[in-house]
Amino acid sequence: MNEELKYHVALQLLYERLMGPWQMDDRWVDPDTGQWGIVRRDTIRIIPSTDLLRTPLTIDDRNPERGLWGMVSFEKYHPDINGYGGILFIRRTDGEPVSDTWDAPTLALLKALAVQEGVEV
Repeated sequence: MNEELKYHVALQLLYERLMGPWQMDDRWVDPDTGQWGIVRRDTIRIIPSTDLLRTPLTIDDRNPERGLWGMVSFEKYHPDINGYGGILFIRRTDGEPVSDTWDAPTLALLKALAVQEGVEV
């Protein structure tokens, strides 16, 4: 299981609380096969009864609060952006790092969200 997927597994209850019911264009992943997909009109009714996991967009332009960027409290955390491919390092506002590495944006936000919500990964 890759590192991002571990965070998505651990954060499912938070996603359910913050994102509400499944919607069209929500992304999902099958934790057993690693197959990814998007909720479409023909699957919207069956998705809730499956073992598929939600995987929010990193930034959701249409519904910002449903994306990872919108879920992180930037009153408590602040991103440092490195010019090499949009890599993020997120710190608490007191200066303490969330992670000891620079990460791709999605993983950096997942790490910050887990720390923010006290979710063990």
